[in-house]
Amino acid sequence: MEAAIMLEKLSNLPTERLPELIVVHNRHQHSTHASIDGSLSYLREILPLGAQFCEAHPTIGSKYHRLNAHGRPLNDHVVGICHSFPHHSIAELAMILDVFLPTRLAISPQNMVNTNKSVDWNDIHRDDDLEAVVNNTDMLSLEGANDQGFDTLAKHVWGAQEQDGAQNAFAICSTNEEAKLLESLFAEERTKCNW
Repeated sequence: MEAAIMLEKLSNLPTERLPELIVVHNRHQHSTHASIDGSLSYLREILPLGAQFCEAHPTIGSKYHRLNAHGRPLNDHVVGICHSFPHHSIAELAMILDVFLPTRLAISPQNMVNTNKSVDWNDIHRDDDLEAVVNNTDMLSLEGANDQGFDTLAKHVWGAQEQDGAQNAFAICSTNEEAKLLESLFAEERTKCNW
């Protein structure tokens, strides 16, 4: 499994060279034939390894400062590794979370493209699937972000993180245009979040 090999290689790095957040891309899951069962099998194998890795390297995710439902910091094994499933819709991601709730996600515009167009991106509280995904997202990938709803989704993700006590938010920008989009989305939030 590629993710396990990646974690093993990262284990050999000095602590000061480890990233704050690790995004795991499972190549098998990036095909157009990605299945929920395949994603669940993948998570069944990688989640315990990721939890062990984060416990052994508490600097991963340590600056994230998210709180659980009881107002206490999330344990080291919960925050620090997120998983990217771009070929799953929001509803499919919610199904994955129903089985493996501690899964942290990296979402992208591709997840929105694969989602039913009837989703109201402005009111996440009307859609349980969307709310579950937003509340379990640690990373936004802006690759190809030109969809009208993505800016709203990004703001919902930051709002959920801020509500949970996060002081940092993470995003992947592949181009200068994506970086400018991110900056424009959060211009008024600059003093609050560190993208």
